[in-house]
Amino acid sequence: MKASVETALRWTCLAIALVATGCLGGERAERGKGSALWLGPDSAPVDAAQLGRLEGLGVSGLFLEAATLEWAGAEPRLEARRLAAPARRMPVTLVLSGQWPSRELEPKRVAAALGEQLDSLRVGVERGGILPVGIHLDLAAEPAGFRSLAEVANRLRRRFEGRWLVSLAVDRRALGEERARELARGADFLVCFLYGQRPGEPEDPGAWDLQSVEANVGRLERLGRPYLLGAAMTGQATWRASGGAARAVTSELDLRRLVDDRRLELRPGFTLEGVDRQTFEFVARSGAAVGSWKLGAGESVRVVKTSTPFLEEFLRRVGAWNSPNRLGELFYRVRGAAERLSLDTASLEAALALEAAAPRLDLRLERPFRSDRLWRVKIQLMNQSAEPTDLAFFDTNYVELRLTEALVGEVVPGQFRRFELLYEGRERGTMRAVRWPDTLRLYAPIVEGKETVTSGEIEIRLHGRSPKLVASAVFLLPEGRLATVEPIEWTFEEP
Repeated sequence: MKASVETALRWTCLAIALVATGCLGGERAERGKGSALWLGPDSAPVDAAQLGRLEGLGVSGLFLEAATLEWAGAEPRLEARRLAAPARRMPVTLVLSGQWPSRELEPKRVAAALGEQLDSLRVGVERGGILPVGIHLDLAAEPAGFRSLAEVANRLRRRFEGRWLVSLAVDRRALGEERARELARGADFLVCFLYGQRPGEPEDPGAWDLQSVEANVGRLERLGRPYLLGAAMTGQATWRASGGAARAVTSELDLRRLVDDRRLELRPGFTLEGVDRQTFEFVARSGAAVGSWKLGAGESVRVVKTSTPFLEEFLRRVGAWNSPNRLGELFYRVRGAAERLSLDTASLEAALALEAAAPRLDLRLERPFRSDRLWRVKIQLMNQSAEPTDLAFFDTNYVELRLTEALVGEVVPGQFRRFELLYEGRERGTMRAVRWPDTLRLYAPIVEGKETVTSGEIEIRLHGRSPKLVASAVFLLPEGRLATVEPIEWTFEEP
């Protein structure tokens, strides 16, 4: 009840502010401070509890893809999308996407036509339970079209008289140029995506580098207009020919399946390429089917994505920068059901929270068989959080079983990728490690959020009166830290 009353008061205050500043002829309404979450037509549903938690972490509004701008000659035409009301009552900005033409337009005529169609769109969405407070023009424009776009946006602002705020997208590559200043003059506030890349954009390492992001924030500040700082949570995979040319791009691949496909080999040196992002490239040894793609030998799949720790670092740095015109962040976007390369809302919550996000790894030992001299055990590694580990194949990402008064016998790795036998916990690849292994390492290249990895049966050959087993784990995190499970001791005493 308390939350409902607070929500009602918030909306009442917003309505009073809009009336006082817009409808009664005072100064124009302004967008208040607060971040926003972008929802696309294929985004997974976000329930009221999730939105409530995000609102408590500073996400106070939604951007909802509502229509596409098409053109019939010089006449604009909106193709409305079918929208569902959000699960929680929040301020909604309707997103208009599409292309803005470079040819000569009559801004007055275009603005009038767009205004009528936007009024009709507003009536439709309000009947569907959505209360829009603004329109965002997420339009791709060539430099020759910037002036007409800015003029049309300004005419829409005057038409709506503060009832709707009008925002414009500005390309980070245009910052510092006169064309960006033209756009800035036409909007109530700007939206500029500075961290990450949206699906379909050509790969640009500078879009992820936080030093470049900081420099671009400075350029954005010099425009002197309020803005939302865009951060893309989406990842994408590119099918590349053997010569490196891009053949196709998708955000609907599963990194785990790429890791598990034995026909694909991870290209060496991948860990050195990622600056404030993750990059992996899997090369086909022979023909391989990856989703709907049919890779030939030597062709590859290149994955570029962010992770929660990188998003955390972005937010930490943004909070330290001098950015008085920044209203907040705009997080693009709630991922679709098949978009496993993108962050979900649980990861966004973790990034916004005060404590550092990390996998919560637990170990469990089962003992399905025992006798005087032989035990068979199974190991379960459970990730209790939504955060995955990083990808690693060699010196990390393993569960270790160290034995006292016992040796490792036959090993069935089960869902683990491979295993390694050691002597005295450090000696590997020797005859002693083969004949008298007292340590076993089970390797899992990656552990996804909420995943459980289970071994097959492992023989433990007892040769003393007080044998014991100590289990631990070491896994790499995306930003270079280690997630560990501290040693846990199991004894083999009779009940």
